[in-house]
Amino acid sequence: MAKSQLTFKMSLLLAAVAFVGVMPRAQATTVSWGDPFLGHSWDAAWNESSSTSFDSVQATISGPSSAKFESPGLFGVGGGWGVGNVSGDQKEVSAAGNLLSSLQFSTRFIDDPTPYTPGNELFLDFKFKKSGVVVDESLWSFDTVNGWVDPAPPVPDGGASLILLGLSALGLVAFRRANQ
Repeated sequence: MAKSQLTFKMSLLLAAVAFVGVMPRAQATTVSWGDPFLGHSWDAAWNESSSTSFDSVQATISGPSSAKFESPGLFGVGGGWGVGNVSGDQKEVSAAGNLLSSLQFSTRFIDDPTPYTPGNELFLDFKFKKSGVVVDESLWSFDTVNGWVDPAPPVPDGGASLILLGLSALGLVAFRRANQ
């Protein structure tokens, strides 16, 4: 009987470790709304939905060098938020306001989207912050063939898995000593 209980506990422990090891870390999602649309230049609509509240967003273009925001950069930002000025190099813009866990907004870029191809993508990084600390970050790439794509695969939370594994090993050691 004792051996079957030990086998059951070991199986349960292994299942828990395997489950925690594959859990994704992200608790928030930024979603592109459909295809880019021509406006003054061209725009893209976004929706951020998070389990963690945030009070600001920073959008940064990281490539290519010709990609730039057109003022105001961010618009249609709800929740009584204010939008800051586009940076001097037109690569960064931010908005801030009251704590929210969901935000809809649009981005505006210069020229038109046709120069962006699979070998020459536009990269856009969103950082959602609470009191200056990043609580969610998402990187998006755009080209005219694939549209907006989140290129980052989900990453398992290795830290929690290692802590659980370490605590489980300590528990097994204590259990074996108690039964000797």
